[in-house]
Amino acid sequence: MLSGSCSHTISGETVRMEQGCFCIVAPKVYHSIGVFDDSVVLNILVRKSTLEEYYPSLLKGENIVSEFFVNGIFAKEHAPFLMFHIGDENALHDLILEMYREQLENESYSEEIVSSMMQVFLYRLVRHGSMYAAQSESVRSSDAARIYRYFLTEYRTASLTELAAQLGFTPSYCSAYVKKATGQNFSQLHKRFRFRKAKELLKNTPLSIAGISGAVGYTDSENFIRAFQKEYGVSPSVFRNQNMIQ
Repeated sequence: MLSGSCSHTISGETVRMEQGCFCIVAPKVYHSIGVFDDSVVLNILVRKSTLEEYYPSLLKGENIVSEFFVNGIFAKEHAPFLMFHIGDENALHDLILEMYREQLENESYSEEIVSSMMQVFLYRLVRHGSMYAAQSESVRSSDAARIYRYFLTEYRTASLTELAAQLGFTPSYCSAYVKKATGQNFSQLHKRFRFRKAKELLKNTPLSIAGISGAVGYTDSENFIRAFQKEYGVSPSVFRNQNMIQ
């Protein structure tokens, strides 16, 4: 909220936003903004896939913003929004206005610049989250977040027995709990995180396909190639050619 005020209805709840408020709305949550005067509101859209692919270290943290994003992306039940009051914090205001300017001018590399600025903005919120947080009581650590972080680091050798031990569950209960908490079973999640890492390596490293296969836990590169092609419709080599960062 750059100036003035507005009413913001989020998942059926209406909250008042005043100048200096910054609201993060979770993915797939219905919301609407009502402005009836000359107040100025900027609406910034960030794809869920962008958060997962480009801001992975943000999702690893144990803080208000990280917990909110992980739960919003990964958990079946989560808080619909997180409100901050950044007031007259010049650095954050300047970042928001510069992102808006880049979007309007749409010159070379504007998309990349805006993405980088958004990353800086979010990390500054993380750094001072407790200072800016105006409404965060519904955001808390969850087992879904713990499951997410487990796969994020253990994608290569993840096992249901190990995850169950970390959560304090039996393997059979853990299997049912994972499905209930995330909407996906253990095998689906394991594949999701292995392929996520594989895509990262294909785009950003010169590792061979066999090397990447081993790096994400496949003992047979042919099995990896077949599974990857079934998931994405193209082979790892074609994916690399289409997405390699020059």
